[in-house]
Formats: sequence, structure tokens, C-alpha cells
Amino acid sequence: MRTINIILLVLIPITLFASEEGNFQRDMVLFDNDSTSWPFQSRLVVNPVIQEMVDLVSPEVMISNLETLVGFHTRHTNSDTVSSETGIGAARRWIFDRFEQYGSHPDAFGLDAGYFSFEANICAAQGEHKNVMATLTGVETPFRYFVDMGHMDSRTVNVCDEESFAPSANDDGSGTVVAMEMARVMSRFPFESTVIIMIVTGEDQGLFGSEAYAQWASWSQIDINAAITNDVVGNIEGCENPSCPPEEPVIIDSTSVRHFSGLPSTGMSRQLTRYMKLKAIEYVEGFSINLIPALDRPGRSGDHVPFYQNGYPAARFTEAHENGDGSGNNGRQHNEYDLISDMNTNAGYMANIARINIAGMASLALAPANPSGLEAADMGDGQRVFLTWSDEHYEPDFAGYRIAVRPVDDLFYSEIVDAGEANEYIVDGLNDGETIYLSVSAYDIDGNESLFCEEIEFTPMRIPSAPEDLEATSKQNGVYLNWAPNGEIDIAGYKIYRREQNQNEPDLIGYVDHPITEWTDDELAPHILYSYYVLAIDDESFQSQLAGPVVGQLATHDIGILIVDGTLNGGGNPYQPTDEQVDQYYNELTSGFNVSGYWDIVDSASIDLRLQDAHLAPYSVVLIHSDRAGSQLHPDTTQYRKYLQNGGALFVGGWNLSLSMGGSNIDSVDFPQGSFFEDYLKVDRIKVSSSQNRDFISAPSLMPSIYPDLIIDSLKAPLFDNRLFKMEAFFGPLIGEPVTEPLFSYESSMGDDFPLHGQPVGLRYIDDDYRLVLIDVPLFLIKQEVATQVIGQALNDLGEVNSGSDENEFGKLPDRLKLASNYPNPFNASTTISFDLPEPDIVELAIYNLLGQKVVTLINRSLPAGNHSFVWNAGDSPSGIYFARIITSAEGGNIRMVLLK
Repeated sequence: MRTINIILLVLIPITLFASEEGNFQRDMVLFDNDSTSWPFQSRLVVNPVIQEMVDLVSPEVMISNLETLVGFHTRHTNSDTVSSETGIGAARRWIFDRFEQYGSHPDAFGLDAGYFSFEANICAAQGEHKNVMATLTGVETPFRYFVDMGHMDSRTVNVCDEESFAPSANDDGSGTVVAMEMARVMSRFPFESTVIIMIVTGEDQGLFGSEAYAQWASWSQIDINAAITNDVVGNIEGCENPSCPPEEPVIIDSTSVRHFSGLPSTGMSRQLTRYMKLKAIEYVEGFSINLIPALDRPGRSGDHVPFYQNGYPAARFTEAHENGDGSGNNGRQHNEYDLISDMNTNAGYMANIARINIAGMASLALAPANPSGLEAADMGDGQRVFLTWSDEHYEPDFAGYRIAVRPVDDLFYSEIVDAGEANEYIVDGLNDGETIYLSVSAYDIDGNESLFCEEIEFTPMRIPSAPEDLEATSKQNGVYLNWAPNGEIDIAGYKIYRREQNQNEPDLIGYVDHPITEWTDDELAPHILYSYYVLAIDDESFQSQLAGPVVGQLATHDIGILIVDGTLNGGGNPYQPTDEQVDQYYNELTSGFNVSGYWDIVDSASIDLRLQDAHLAPYSVVLIHSDRAGSQLHPDTTQYRKYLQNGGALFVGGWNLSLSMGGSNIDSVDFPQGSFFEDYLKVDRIKVSSSQNRDFISAPSLMPSIYPDLIIDSLKAPLFDNRLFKMEAFFGPLIGEPVTEPLFSYESSMGDDFPLHGQPVGLRYIDDDYRLVLIDVPLFLIKQEVATQVIGQALNDLGEVNSGSDENEFGKLPDRLKLASNYPNPFNASTTISFDLPEPDIVELAIYNLLGQKVVTLINRSLPAGNHSFVWNAGDSPSGIYFARIITSAEGGNIRMVLLK
């Protein structure tokens, strides 16, 4: 792999060194997390325009503005909004006037003063509230936004006290004047992107102003790239202990500020704080940012939080030590002593906070867009990584990219390297097995730099990693293996191993060259469960650990029925049968059939054994039951999907199947295309009756000649007048498919007034690809003689033969073609049409109107002998009389139907 050539910036001294392979790479830059300076060779070109902004910050202007704010006596959110001299209204109007003055200054490039209005109930007072805004509209990418905030409201210790004197020189006059100074300085310069400087209200009463704006921005899809709030940033005295006892020494810190942000540690909020620290090092000499790995102080919250919760990168500046004055009280905020005098606020300290905000926000608003799509490929030597990212920068002044490296135990970057203009780079000098985080930024010719993108985690390894996502699928012609390709660049190929159950060590059975990641083992004996492993090997013949095992065997489908018990073990009452009661019941239901295997979901999970398609593969039919409410068959239905894909036959019966097989327990479940329920169980949507609706009384058969009505056993369900709750019915178009036939319908005690009444609760799908019978009713609570007939017919449909059922009249094949009356009739929207077919034949079933015109063909294909049902969804057809006509090779018939809408 060649090293990428780099275009050097003239003003950045770079050290080049020869690698062992003779290639040249740019040396990385090292600096300390807590340092207040940065080696010159690591800096980007300092933009003199941004430095000019930083130098324009005036402590005198800021302290003057702060004195005016304190003069409003109180800025409680619900205080006087009419007076021109006191209260929140007076403060808000004065800030607005200041913004207008800044925007109309002869040197101003552009600033629009405005309000963001919102309704809120603050301290039991409903009304309109306003944030004051200064907008610097970008001239090239105006729809990229950067937001910087202070908050104008305050409080005393009592959050809703609107009367006590709360001048708030520190909380939050300091943050407000920082934002105002940003507006004053930045209004005199143009920016590529839009900067919004906002003084919000309601912070001290519950973040109302910032929450209203952040939610509005999210709903409006506003592209906010960063949001910063400045809270208490004027005080330089404090102590470590929050209670600040008198005996604890007072700490004076005028050279650092805390920066809070939320998880993840690799996310953009943390990247925002690192970026601000970086720009402080570059532009604000002698002042440092302490990165705090928390969203906020313990028990506190700030205006950055709603932005963070709405998915925007957000962070908060707070003074280094805010815990009181050494008197045992919190003397810097939330009381009448929060004053400018007595060192409670420091003009120089506030000015440095403003300089940091200006340096960061101005750089971002002038910089290219953030890079995206960063990916890492291991070079395989334990020292290098090959990085690539999306090359989406079209700015005419775009100059290049920088790569940041961060150790997992550090909050800040340990190394930064210039990567030039190409969107790929090899980072060298890493340590084998040592995990790092990597990210990339973009910069322009003036040194304005974007945020570094979200970090990715990477561990350089000389030994290849074991292949991931190894999967086995049991097919009729062999076991198919596939896995994810290894990410190391020097991977040569993969070795495949197989072990039989009586072997101690696996045998090597195959090899494929990278990037092939699949293998089919077609040299297998039937009815043997094999274990498979895969390892990766690189160009130097280093081998990874084995991935696996996964199991597989030939899908022979020839050894009878497997009963899968998904019913939870209960205490023995009618609705909570014991495992032994359920096992005995299904043994009796399947008496006479070739049952050759059992699998208990709960028991296998207790020994960490998961049912896989390899366990299902040799069986001709898999019968799954889940006959107790709340049972959990398995939300992962991959094993059943694979079994059916390879020609299996499946019976599924139980209570509340949308929960036990789909993992959902809501009133209505829509299954998306690609889901197991829609693609394989042929159910588009399920509706669930609530636990309060004990209304299910039976499930009438829609194929009465072969399937009996499902009648509840009163001895097993004695409560609620033999009615069941949390029952389900099927909805959607799949029931009307030609091959998908409804078997039973939902009968509610409330009749047509209940939305589930008359809807299917069972279906069958018999086709060449696979066979299925699905009954969403707990058979354990059905009369046993009825359940026996149902299971017998279902297993017959799935291809099984009961050796002892010859004398059972129920389920015999019909002796003639018979088209039954549709149900219901008259009908509204849909009706079910059933017929008996005495022998296999090509059948056409179509709907005609009174004029003899064909409305729709429901089916025209070959069908097996037996009883069949199909649903006609009338759709937009008008009310009137219709005819269903059936035609076979030998005979035909008609029925009359009435559609009433």
C-alpha cells in the first residue's frame, strides 16, 4: 500500500521522516491535555481575522453591560415585563436594543436583532415568553447554523420566588454579557455559515427557552452544527467541596474554565469540547479549558441539554470553581449577594471566556463542512492504519484535512497530523494491540477548521482478528457457511474447519482466497450434526483465532415430527399449566404420528443452548406451540426462516403469537416487508384485544368439512364465562393471496361491534417452496377431541400420515366438487368463499357482477384435493349482487352474494 502524497501548507513547519519501507510520511504532533500552549509546528495557520476578533474583546464594555443588567434589580422569568426599569421585560428589551445598535454600527457587516417567542407555563404562570436573538447570516452556506447562548433569567434559592432581589452578576449576567460581547465583535465580520447568538429565558425555572428553541429547530430540521451555552463564567474564587466549609481554603483560578458535554465519548458533543480546547490553545494565550466527561454538574442542568437531547452537538462552559466563598454558603449565585463587587465577578475572566467562544464559533462559521464516512483498515503490521473518508468538499478555499488521534484513557487528542488534500491517509507509529480513537477535520487556506468528525475506535493488530458474523445454513445439498470479510489490508484468505460430535479436534476441509467469504460443505453424511470454524490468515502466514463454532447438517426432512415447546412452565392452574401437563397434552394430540424429537425453549435457554436451523433440518415437520399468555418462543426467528427457505413444513400455534414470535405486545402490529411474519407466516398485520376485553368465545372454522370449530374447554378456562383475553386476529392483504387460505375466524361476545370479530385467526400456506399452518389460538384451552382433529388435519396438510386415524371420519377427502355459501352474506368489504375439491385439479374461482362481467379472478391454478377457502376483498366495488363461479376440468358451480356498503 503506497503512502499518500501530501500538499504542504507553507506556514506549517512539518518534519518528514523515512519509514522502514522507504516511504515518506508526515510526523505526528504531540501535546499535553492540560497544557496552555501548543508546539508551534502543530498549529494550523492562525487566521489574522479571527485573531483580530479575539483582540477586539473589551472587558470594559462587558463590565459596563453587566452593571446595567444588575440595575434591573431582578430578572426572574415572571417578573415585571412592562416596566422600563426593572424586571425581565426591561432586561429583554434592553438586550434587544443593544443588538440593534451593534447591527447598525458603521463598521457592522450585518446583524439582525429579533425574538423567538414561545408559550410556556413557568412557575404556574402561563404566557408568552421570548428569547432575544442576534443573527449573523452566512453568505455562502446560510443553512448551516452555530448557536451560542447565555440566559437572561435568574432565581433565588426558591425557584419560583419572583420578588426577592436577584441581580445575578454571575448567574447569569456573566453568560449574558459574554454572548452580547460576541454579538458586538462578530457583527463587524462576514461569515460563511450562520451564527445565532441567543439570550434565552427560563433556564433557572426549567430550561424553557432553550427547550422551546431546540425542539422547534429539530421539528423544522434546522441544521445546527454546534450549540454552546455560557452559564456562570464570571467568578474566579471557590472551593472543591460543594458545601464550602469555612475551614477549607479558597481557590483562585483565573486561567481555566470547565467544559461539560454528554456521551458517547466518541460523539460530536465531546468533539465540540475538544475543538473549543484546540482553538483556545491556538488563539487565547495563557487560558485553558478543562474537559469534564459529564453532561453537566451533579444535580444540575443547562441550556445545552435540550440541544443535546434533540441530537445536536452541545456543550456548556462553567467557571472553574463555583462552590461558594468559604463562608459555608454558595455565595456566587442564586441569592442577593451575586454582585459585581467584592471579586464576585471578574471582568478579565469573562473577557477570556468571550475570546474562547469567538475563536471557536468564528472558526466553525468560516470553516468547511465536517468530513464524514471515516473508515479504518488495519495494515496488519500492528503499527499502521489506512484511513479513508468521503471527499465531499467543494469550497473554493478548501486546503486539506487533519487526523486526530486520542488514546482511550485520555479526554483530549494526543496526536494530530496534517493529511493534505487527499481523502485517504496512512497513520504510522501505532502500538500493536493498543486501542485508539481516530477522527478527521477539514480546513481552508486561512486555517479555519471544521469540527473533527465522530471518532472511530481502532486497534492495530499484527495477528489477524478472528472473522466475525460466522453463520451456517443447513440446506438439502450441504451446509452453507458465510462470514464478514476481515478489515485488515494484508488478509490473504480463510481456512475452514469441521468437527463431528465424536472428534476432539476439527479437520481442515477448505480454503478460500480473500475477499471470498463463503463456503459450501457438500461432502456430508445425513443425520449428523457438524460444528464449523473459520480463521483468517495474512500475507505473512499469521493466523487468527478460530471463529465459531456454528452447527449445520443436511436438511433431509425425513425423520418425522419435532415438537418445540415454547409454553412457559406454570403452577398448574387452568391458565398456567405445568410443563408436564402441556407435554402430555401434545403427546396425546399427536398420537399415531411419527414424533421423533422434542425441544424445550426454556430448558435449552437455561443451559445457553439456542435452537438453530441445524437442529430443525432433519425433521419433516416442526410443530411449535406457545399455549400460555406471555410465553416467549424467540424474537429471533432466523432458524425458522432458514428451515422454511429450504423446504420445511411448519405448524405454529399458541396464545399472543405477535409477542412470543415477534417480540411485540402492543394493540396493533404492522409487520414490514422482509419480516418473518409477513414473508413466511403470511401475516401483514395483527390486532390484539386488551387484557380487559375478555370477549373471545370461539373460532368458527372457515373449512368446516375438514377443520372443526375451535371450542373452548370449560374445564380448562372456567373464568370469565369461558372467554379468553389478549387474543389476536389477522388483517391485511396476504390473507387474500391465492395460496394463503384462512382456516378460522375470531368470534367475539360483542359481535360485529368488536373490530376483531370475523377476522381470521388461522391460515395455511401449502406450496412448492414450503408448507405452513398457523393458528393464533392456544390449543391447550380447546376441547381435546377438537384439538386432536385440528392437529391431525394440520399435520395431514403438512404431509404427515397418522397410522391410527383410518376410522376417523373427520378429515376424509370430499367425494364431489361443492361450492359452499360465502360467509358472511350479506357482507361489507370482504367475504370468505369455501369449496370442496375431490381430487387434484386446475381450479378457476372468479367473481362476476349482474351483467356477467368478470370483476376479479381469485385463483386460477392447480390445487390439491381437499377443502379450500379464499377471501374476496371487494375494495371499491359498488353495493349489489355478485356471483362466485368455480370451474374445474370436469364441472363447475355458482353462488349468489350480496355486497352492502
